[in-house]
Amino acid sequence: MTNGIQIGPNVVQFEDPFIEIRILAFSPFTGLGDLVVEKRQPNVGFYYINISFASGDSVRLDYDGANLNNPDTWELRSSHRNDTIVRVWATKVR
Repeated sequence: MTNGIQIGPNVVQFEDPFIEIRILAFSPFTGLGDLVVEKRQPNVGFYYINISFASGDSVRLDYDGANLNNPDTWELRSSHRNDTIVRVWATKVR
């Protein structure tokens, strides 16, 4: 599958006044990728981070900005080989 979004450590997939989301890497062959959420200010709140794939798969990450134990890098996974990421968005819950 082709026509996915541009991916790289300097490419921002989503941003708002509180957070910035980047996908560091994604392998279409394995369906695995790494996502980073950077806070722009303290106490950013709680977000649902959604990733949609060309195959129709999707992933939702529950991001709690107040949690000091959040991983530095979040793992993404599609169950389809040769998949691509087509959309990344986040919804602030509280």
